[in-house]
Amino acid sequence: MRPPVEVSVFLLSLLAPGVLYTMNNIPAFQEPLPILGLGMVILGSVLLLLLLAVRHKTKVDPLFYVFAEFSFTCMVGLINALEQDGFISGFMSFYIKKGEPHLSTAYAVMMSYWEGVVHFILFLTIIHRICWCICSMLCPC
Repeated sequence: MRPPVEVSVFLLSLLAPGVLYTMNNIPAFQEPLPILGLGMVILGSVLLLLLLAVRHKTKVDPLFYVFAEFSFTCMVGLINALEQDGFISGFMSFYIKKGEPHLSTAYAVMMSYWEGVVHFILFLTIIHRICWCICSMLCPC
């Protein structure tokens, strides 16, 4: 029995802390160009894992993949906010120094909390509704 699609997306989103921790602790990934390349590879890998997670579905709305990718990036935003406030450490310092230093401002930290909590819940809700609507159209009761 496969878990619901929403659970699969949630679990894939939980890979973000491990990815960020690994990138933070490997010196080769702490320059701007490798950050860009690895970011593209990671988002492509998440998309591939999503394709594998929903391959048993008969029909999948293309927006599902968009919202699932965004839910992964929401976790990155939440990790940034938690690190900037000192709750965790060792996840985003490389990216704040070399990638986007403006993410350490007070406004950006609050924006990251908003993205990591509210947008994450909204994206999971949208994914649930997309899957529910497709299932109800395929098998009307």
